[in-house]
Amino acid sequence: MSLRHALFAAYVLVCALSVTGVLFRDVQTRPGLVLGLPWGLAWVVGWALLTFVALVIFDATRPADGEEDAA
Repeated sequence: MSLRHALFAAYVLVCALSVTGVLFRDVQTRPGLVLGLPWGLAWVVGWALLTFVALVIFDATRPADGEEDAA
């Protein structure tokens, strides 16, 4: 497994744990609004946007055609 695959797998694990509530309960849980969204919804939307950015970076760093990815 290459380094970029390992880093992406670690990000996916952290993302899954934070969105499902394992890490979420340690974050601010008092009522409030973030950009007009309730805190819980803003938390999930934020992770969705971060995941989009991570996928763009993951795709941009892939080896060019003909190059070998260290697997």
